[in-house]
Amino acid sequence: DGTETTAAHGQKIHYHRIGTNQSQDQLVYENIEEPEWMFGVSCSQDGRYLFLEVQKGCERTNMLYCAQLGEDKSIPQEKISWKAIVDEFKWQYSPIWNVGNICYLQTDENASNQKVIKVDLDQKSFPRDKPLGIDHISEHEDNVLSDVAVCDMKYFITNYMVDCKDKVRVFDIESGNFSHDIEFPDMGSIGWSCRKYMSDIYFKLTGWVNPGAVYKYNIHNEKMETIHQTIVSGFDASKYKTNQVFYPSKDGTKIPMFIISKKDIEMNSDNPTVLYAYGGFNIPITPYFSAYKTVWSGDLNGVLAIANIRGGGEYGKKWYDGGKLMNKMNCFDDFNAGAEYLIDNKYTSSKKLAIEGGSNGGTLVAACFNQRPELYRAVLCHVPVIDMYRFHKYTIGHAWKSDYGDPEEKIEDFEYNKQYSPLHNVKLQDDKSVPGMMILTADHDDRVVPHHSLKFAAEVQKVHGKTSENPLLLRVDIKAGHGGGKPTAMVIEEQVDKYGFLALMMGLEL
Repeated sequence: DGTETTAAHGQKIHYHRIGTNQSQDQLVYENIEEPEWMFGVSCSQDGRYLFLEVQKGCERTNMLYCAQLGEDKSIPQEKISWKAIVDEFKWQYSPIWNVGNICYLQTDENASNQKVIKVDLDQKSFPRDKPLGIDHISEHEDNVLSDVAVCDMKYFITNYMVDCKDKVRVFDIESGNFSHDIEFPDMGSIGWSCRKYMSDIYFKLTGWVNPGAVYKYNIHNEKMETIHQTIVSGFDASKYKTNQVFYPSKDGTKIPMFIISKKDIEMNSDNPTVLYAYGGFNIPITPYFSAYKTVWSGDLNGVLAIANIRGGGEYGKKWYDGGKLMNKMNCFDDFNAGAEYLIDNKYTSSKKLAIEGGSNGGTLVAACFNQRPELYRAVLCHVPVIDMYRFHKYTIGHAWKSDYGDPEEKIEDFEYNKQYSPLHNVKLQDDKSVPGMMILTADHDDRVVPHHSLKFAAEVQKVHGKTSENPLLLRVDIKAGHGGGKPTAMVIEEQVDKYGFLALMMGLEL
């Protein structure tokens, strides 16, 4: 019912034929020898091939298999015969498109920023000691290829991340040659809806202060028209500005950070500020709009800063690798350096600076609460992973070994996690103040089980409860999970509590 904590094992894939009973569903794939592996199946756009992707945890690598379907393009009722295209966990491969037996794959094989290759599916075997296929769209030197789609049966529509912002480029499918860029009137995150047989593409662009605009673009005449601009009642985007800065981390690495505020902000070291980051699992944080965040920047005259620290996917595999496993401490250094930048440049001071993060980002802010308490006034710690010795024992936690290592089997991982595990590093520090903290979790969170938060709250209370001058709070939602899918009323209640806590800590009037 969502309150289980036992490890999730033994995934299977079944095929359901419409009109039949679920008990008749056909087993397509399982691997009883590897209970922690996860699988996904997709069909080629022409219905000729079935692809099986096998993944080990959250590692951005996968094995890839294919099966040729019959003339009627149906799933065979007998056992499916899978042919291995890639049978080792080394790179990531995702099928995009095929023309007959020639399949185009998006991959990071020898390409940290991703590229497109083409492979002949009819060959009897696939090489392991040399590149899988032929480069079709080469890796970009600086920008990460994040998505590929097909339009008008002739063009690859590609999305590249350029300094944490999306850029759409068009390539010819047959030759792989660059055709043109698609320009937009604003910067931000770009999603699309397009069909392989249509020449029109619908784009949606959102930004930190742009609730979303929908555009219609024709691939032939290259004309763009605005279909819809979302309007949020009471919000005037013209009153706000977004800056992107690049600041040095502890080791000198330049870290990008977005800073959103009103245009008339005074650089007086007295602006209430929230610093947010995620920094894990190759997940990039690109611009998005939140009506709740306009309360902070608008009604409370606050500054919102989003740091694109290492561990995310903003600059490809190298950026991700720089913030995981034995490099995890870089995440905390990057984040704390972002706080120092905001203070040094007079956006705010430690008395007006809060930090916020959720899930892996909750680990981040909890660790920074322990490591640099003097930097911060308040901490919002959402559904955090806290016990870095035992995280793998509960629900899907074993999948996170990709980023946190295997502290049970590898002594070096245990010793490294020992340095930052939030649960095991809550200590009294006589010369440093303790910021106020609100830990937020939910009783039905089956992603990051709530006892991470409960144990952390107990330890913080035990160590700091008698001496802290600031509130140390635990907030538990009932009949809710990891964050997604909450009813609007519950979301509003959480936002009210969150901003009420920040106002209390910073002396703001609501």
